Amino acid sequence: MDGTSALIAKKTLIVGAVLMLLSVILGAIGSHAVKEIYPEYFHSYQTGVYYQTLHALAILWLGVLIHLKFIHWGKYILALFIIGILLFSGSLYLYTLSGGIKSFIHITPWGGFTFIVTWIIVIIDIAKGGMSA
Repeated sequence: MDGTSALIAKKTLIVGAVLMLLSVILGAIGSHAVKEIYPEYFHSYQTGVYYQTLHALAILWLGVLIHLKFIHWGKYILALFIIGILLFSGSLYLYTLSGGIKSFIHITPWGGFTFIVTWIIVIIDIAKGGMSA
């Protein structure tokens, strides 16, 4: 593995681990504080944590795929996953913690769309290139 790919794989794994850590922290905060303060929005908050967790795991998986050279567009896929988490989960967190300000919830579908596009790119990248130098 060349130095650039190794560095991208390492950074991707670190980002995935940090996002997983934040998922656990946000989940714990949600189970205690958010559930008490904003019970009517708790489901939205949980959905944000769930999708953040899923995509943080996907980022960890992406780091492994970059390391194994199954993925060549890794840094772009990483950026799109992060954007998706910020738009989808971030908007749900803001919606919940703002007490239900509707403008935040209108951002959520853009995050979902970003996830869909990112997964399509992952499929294309693996199908076209996997394991080539």
